Amino acid sequence: MRGSVSSIQSLVGILAGISSIAGAVYSAMQYVKPVPTVGEIVTVVRAAGSDQPVSGATVEVLTPANALVATLTPAPDGQARQALKEGLYRLRVTAPRFDAQARAVEVQAGASAEIRFALAQHVDPPAPTAGRKADPAAPVAKTVSATRRFFRRLGF
Repeated sequence: MRGSVSSIQSLVGILAGISSIAGAVYSAMQYVKPVPTVGEIVTVVRAAGSDQPVSGATVEVLTPANALVATLTPAPDGQARQALKEGLYRLRVTAPRFDAQARAVEVQAGASAEIRFALAQHVDPPAPTAGRKADPAAPVAKTVSATRRFFRRLGF
């Protein structure tokens, strides 16, 4: 009986030593593997005031000197992903019938940066009526005459 207890103790000691060495090797692997030099950007393009993705949007990734790095087309859910080297970038989003937007982003190695865009619908100014030129002072003139009428009614 004494021989079997000592052989069990020896087996447990050997297994403990093997697991300790395996743990040390696994921990040391983080110092051996290469350091990542790229990060990732995730853009989410939606319509302002809603959670609807904007169809036909284009995301341009530019350097700070405005050199084009990549052009992305968001998926139907409005997301686009791109792996980039670590550094500063500028993102510009355009879409038909929407105002363009631009943002700066810093990409860090081994990290993911999510940038959300809420695009507002583009509003065209009203066209002048046929045969008449638009008078830029017309809204001011209407306001002044309305104010005069108000004070006349008060007796001033």
